Amino acid sequence: MKVLFIGEGRHDIGDANPNPYAPRPARGVIPTLARRICDSIGSESIALAWSEIPRFNRSAQKHGYPAKIASAALLAVQKFDCNATVVVADRDGEDDRQSRLKEGVDRARELFPQHPTVWGLAIESVEAWTLGAPRAIAEELGVDVELVRQQYPPGVGVESLSERSGKPEHRPKQLLERIAQLKHRQDSTEFRQAIAERTDIAALAQACRQGFAPFVNNLREAFGQAS
Repeated sequence: MKVLFIGEGRHDIGDANPNPYAPRPARGVIPTLARRICDSIGSESIALAWSEIPRFNRSAQKHGYPAKIASAALLAVQKFDCNATVVVADRDGEDDRQSRLKEGVDRARELFPQHPTVWGLAIESVEAWTLGAPRAIAEELGVDVELVRQQYPPGVGVESLSERSGKPEHRPKQLLERIAQLKHRQDSTEFRQAIAERTDIAALAQACRQGFAPFVNNLREAFGQAS
């Protein structure tokens, strides 16, 4: 099954196509986790960043997520010959973002009832979907999982970490970079994808109950479960 993924950037959905506004191969955290959840999602799947959608529908720029999601589904069906569309955004402190995603998905399903469209919302950012898997991080780095866990701010869940935090230790990108450097690695698309390939889906859903767990349910409802 060929899927069009929509996400924020390269760590989420893979490196950009050198041809501006052309879809990239779907890589990175979101497609990798999605394939772990539903193995019917094919390797030929593609991706676009949210910022790339208005090129195809200028009205989307004015109407936000609902119009962009409808545009994405239109592209998936009519231009890219995809079987489904999966959209994921960061909540990033915006409490109404989930309702806007749902509104967009509902609109896309009305326009293309035979084309599954699925939403996901990372709380507060997609970095939680990497940091919520400390055992997979430890395996990728070749260190003890307790050493990884010691890097996390005490008493703070990964879905509470935010780039907007006044405390640097609560900013997920800095935390991931610090963890990667335990073995002289760098936070990168390749690093995050390798962690996603090792991630226990049930454990991550438990760690990210607000964001990742609903995404798992939405995907399985639409596509079935990985065998």
